[in-house]
Amino acid sequence: MGNEPFKNMHVEGENKFNVESNEECSDKNAKKCTEVRPFSFEERDRLIQKKKDEALQKIMEEERKMREFHAKPVPKFIYEKKVRMSEALAPKQYLVNAEKSSQKLEQPAPQFKARPAKVLQMKPFEPQKPMKHLREIPSFELNTDRRAKERQMFEEKMKYRDELIKAQRQRMEQEKIRHEEEEVANLRRVMEYKAQPIRRYKPIEPAPTKSLTEPHSPQFNLNSRTKRHNNKENITG
Repeated sequence: MGNEPFKNMHVEGENKFNVESNEECSDKNAKKCTEVRPFSFEERDRLIQKKKDEALQKIMEEERKMREFHAKPVPKFIYEKKVRMSEALAPKQYLVNAEKSSQKLEQPAPQFKARPAKVLQMKPFEPQKPMKHLREIPSFELNTDRRAKERQMFEEKMKYRDELIKAQRQRMEQEKIRHEEEEVANLRRVMEYKAQPIRRYKPIEPAPTKSLTEPHSPQFNLNSRTKRHNNKENITG
């Protein structure tokens, strides 16, 4: 009994919800609701990969064509016909040139007239002396001459010095030889054997200070010694 009002409330609530949902669905059908459909990027990735493969294939094809040998085509030579001067000139121009050359031949040749030789009648050229006095050139000395003199003096000085050194060296050698000869002579003189003379001394006469010892015959005690010897033999026996 106690649960009936709650059941009624529940049923009323369900009926109310069902009514509202039916109304919303009717409105949605009128406005065409958005439908959720599954999607993926496989198609797009496949198209991108296909474009990449085509571009790579195109690059490889171009590189292969570049590696292939292609012979150059045979050049096309253009032959130009050479026109002679006689053909190039028009007949009228040729006639005009012929008339001019004939007129030049008909004209008289110019006569040569030499000018009078006035130089033969003129006085010969005489150089005029200068009015100012010539400058006196002082004496000078070239550096080559000065250096030659200095070099000669230097060589003479070096020669004199070499002669002094040579003379001094010879003098030192002579002194050395003389000193060695003196040393050899002294050494020979020192090493020469010379016997010393026999020395004669004064005879020495010793003067006696004490009286001489007078010899005496010794006194031997033979009796005591024989007795002592005999006693030892008796004891041992």
